[in-house]
Amino acid sequence: MPGKEKHLERPRVCVVEDDDSLQRVYRQLIEHAGYDYQGVYSLDEARQELTGNTFDLIILDWTLPDGSGDSLIKQCREQLRLNVPIIIVTGLDEDANIANALLMGADDYIVKPFQKQVFMARCSAVLRRTSLLYAEMQHEPQNDYSPYRFDETNQQAYFLDQPISLTLKEYQLALQLFSHNGSLFCRKALLESVWGVANDIDTRTVDAHIGKLRRKMQLIPEHGWQITTVHGFGYRLERVNAKGMSI
Repeated sequence: MPGKEKHLERPRVCVVEDDDSLQRVYRQLIEHAGYDYQGVYSLDEARQELTGNTFDLIILDWTLPDGSGDSLIKQCREQLRLNVPIIIVTGLDEDANIANALLMGADDYIVKPFQKQVFMARCSAVLRRTSLLYAEMQHEPQNDYSPYRFDETNQQAYFLDQPISLTLKEYQLALQLFSHNGSLFCRKALLESVWGVANDIDTRTVDAHIGKLRRKMQLIPEHGWQITTVHGFGYRLERVNAKGMSI
């Protein structure tokens, strides 16, 4: 069912890449690591695979014969409601391109040409973070964030028991802020904890997601919660009264 991928013991990796020689490299690396490999050569093939199959990781080339990888990310996150992590592989190393990929919902990026060890380390790190998040969602007790609540199994946020339409990254950012409410986060810390990216890239990715959370979740004093911007540093989510005072 879309949006409810179960974690598999043997991770399944879908590689979307039109270069046959690179596909052979990916297959060798992925199968050597003990993962299941599935290669497709276009966005259209990828959509067919993702509609009928379950994967634990997608490796996505940014430039493909039938379009750009961002269209597939958007479809995965907004239409299919797939939470499967996505690593972008691109020859474009400008900060704006990387930030755009993360903003669209990618979990990490790798710039071509890459070292094989680096590629597998990134894949392992993303799969490990996903496994840890899944385990935490199964075992952590539900906290009181009223009038908001989080269904951590299905990764769905609610306001007064009405579902809020959030992308996967928006949901993960909201959960990070609510579960550490009162804590001050710098933008880099949020990039590391939510996106798993330690590089000092364009932090407007974080700013844009914060803006969407404020709007979509209606985080205003009248609802008991407020995201405060600490200029030049980052953000803090805190409980407040109707006048916007911390409680």
